[in-house]
Amino acid sequence: KVDKAYTESLRTHTPYEIEHRLLMPDGRIKWLYERCRSYFDESGHPFRSIGTVQDITLQYQTRLELQTGRVILEELFANLKGTVYRCKNARDCKPDFVSEGVTQLTGYTPREFIEEGGVTLGTLVHPEDAARVRDTVQTALKTQAPFELAYRITTRAGTTRWVVERGHGIFGDAGDLLFLQGMIVDDTERRNAEEALRELNDQLEERILQRTRDLQEAQQMAHLGFWTWNLQNHKITWSDEMYRQLGLSQEKFTPDYQSYMNHVHPDDRAWLAEDIHKALQGGTYKNEHRIIHANGTVHWVHARGKVIRDEDDRPVLMRGTNLDITGRKKIEFALRESEKRFKLAMKNVEE
Repeated sequence: KVDKAYTESLRTHTPYEIEHRLLMPDGRIKWLYERCRSYFDESGHPFRSIGTVQDITLQYQTRLELQTGRVILEELFANLKGTVYRCKNARDCKPDFVSEGVTQLTGYTPREFIEEGGVTLGTLVHPEDAARVRDTVQTALKTQAPFELAYRITTRAGTTRWVVERGHGIFGDAGDLLFLQGMIVDDTERRNAEEALRELNDQLEERILQRTRDLQEAQQMAHLGFWTWNLQNHKITWSDEMYRQLGLSQEKFTPDYQSYMNHVHPDDRAWLAEDIHKALQGGTYKNEHRIIHANGTVHWVHARGKVIRDEDDRPVLMRGTNLDITGRKKIEFALRESEKRFKLAMKNVEE
């Protein structure tokens, strides 16, 4: 798969990006995200390829969980962005009960669903999703299994929303199907948040790729600061972005090791110092840690550092970058919190 992508990239003179697995020596499997661009001479022959490889194992596992249909809920039942329903097993799924949340979800009131000749749940399903929704539900009912699926609906205002439905059939003693019941919740925000996170990750990868170029190009990149630490005279120099990330003035502040540590979140200082110490012994470090802005706010940075040694293998210089990833972190935390609220809501509904 990787060889094919690289070969095709050379043939078409276009960059490629691919996700693939890596078998570790201990038998574990990691998922990697690889991006590569090749450069060609005037005759069209490749002379250099530059790329990045990122460990996305945790992201991949999270993505698989998200694809099962878990949704974001802002609050529990009082402000649930969804509805609980009960209906006969008919093509249009005309409900004999639907909760108040259906108005916020669809724009129609519960009475408009219940009254004779009113709107039905089935008619709101997007035409491109209708057959799949019916097939999924009917297949589950044949084995008396619960069902869960994601699809689009069209609201009263004509807008399209993504929803996740989870339900099951209620059967009589003789095994006859009495009715369906379940919950439909708005999944639009989660999908938008997931898309925003993907875009932020793409931006992060692009910035890391740019970091392989010279420091002058790196300084022009948004939110990427770089620094140099002379290990012989202990003098540290920062780019403009480093000062901006901490809200400090170049005229009033002189950077050094301890002054930076004073702006690192107290809970992160000890292990960050240990990472730097290990780098001085082994060559490099990378981590994500928190910094305290001059205005008191907490920001997240993705930090990397590399030690330069002289001919006698003595460390003489350390260079590195700090990339502001605060926006990405906020979305990650929001997704995790929403997952917790969703699980609690589902548990309460089932009870």
